[in-house]
Amino acid sequence: METKVLGKVIHGALHVLGAAVATFLLGWLLVVVAQRSEEHALIDGVNTLAAVDARIVGDGTARYEEYHKDGNIGYWDQKSQSLTWTIVRDESARYRVSIDYSLPEGRSTQFKLVAEGEELKGEVAGRGDWATWQTQALGEMALPGGSYLLKLIPTEISEGKGVMNFVRLKLEPVSE
Repeated sequence: METKVLGKVIHGALHVLGAAVATFLLGWLLVVVAQRSEEHALIDGVNTLAAVDARIVGDGTARYEEYHKDGNIGYWDQKSQSLTWTIVRDESARYRVSIDYSLPEGRSTQFKLVAEGEELKGEVAGRGDWATWQTQALGEMALPGGSYLLKLIPTEISEGKGVMNFVRLKLEPVSE
């Protein structure tokens, strides 16, 4: 009888321990993900908004994949989908913006980059195929201080399919 009771006590204790470990791990994971979403890599003074950090918004087939060595958003074929990042800045600043992407020859995509009333329009043109990675300068954009969303929104897609394979946006501070 005592063995049976002891077994039930041990069994119950294992359930409680398992739940505690699961809760701890889930909490830790949420903290790591939350920190990652608001901290963007600074490489040689350039703010990098990578595909892995982007939130895909809207209905469609876009998804994160590792076709590019640094990861990318692929299967992005709808204007109804956009990419967003949470930006947290102490003060406003002006940035030189560029984009890393791939798009096949003969195709192009027009888009806008929007943040807190600021807007930068851009267009990327395809060269090669889906594995021909390119960098293109888009211009300059002023970003305010504070916390807000930065959105990459396609506005026109040539041939009606394939926005781009998106790798990253680079925001390089402009010296004044």
